[in-house]
Amino acid sequence: MSDARPAREPGRRRLVLWRHGQTAWNVERRFQGKTDIPLDETGLAQARRAASLLAGLHPTALLASP
Repeated sequence: MSDARPAREPGRRRLVLWRHGQTAWNVERRFQGKTDIPLDETGLAQARRAASLLAGLHPTALLASP
């Protein structure tokens, strides 16, 4: 199996922005702010899918908000 992604030019960077998964408060259209609301079942499935997709990008660094 070969990697179908095109080769990146030396020194070139890629920025990927990723949002969090769904919570009950998202569904209720409630503002979360810095409140740490757990992911609901849909959000957990989204997180698993996101992890798989992100791993395929082979990132050299990851940053997350608190």
